[in-house]
Amino acid sequence: MVYLSKIIIPKMKKNKFGSMVHISSVDALSGDDKPQDAYGSSKAAMIRLSKSLAIQFASNNIRSNSILPGAVDTNMQKRWKKNPSAKKKLAKLIPLNRIGEPQDISNTVMFLLSDQSNYITGTEIIIDGGITAKP
Repeated sequence: MVYLSKIIIPKMKKNKFGSMVHISSVDALSGDDKPQDAYGSSKAAMIRLSKSLAIQFASNNIRSNSILPGAVDTNMQKRWKKNPSAKKKLAKLIPLNRIGEPQDISNTVMFLLSDQSNYITGTEIIIDGGITAKP
């Protein structure tokens, strides 16, 4: 993320506009009972850096936002192919009663890259079917 930002920001400054969308994770928002602290911590750091980029480059009409997906049916989730009942069990915990699809993420990315979101910067959008809204 740092390396790509160093490459793209000068081009965005030259063009006097730009929008960056960083894909983090809902794992950045809380601790975990599994030993995957490096993953969650790195995703939290992405959010922090995205906010800093939003502040530092707003005067250049450059926006920076983060997307925090929850459970999404991608190749990263190969375990669901081995255990389909685990996928069904997780879907029942999600208020919208389904696992996310890649298009759920890409639709939000396209919105954040478009002019329809030209007053949105320095924020996160959680895409998790409502699971983080639960107490």
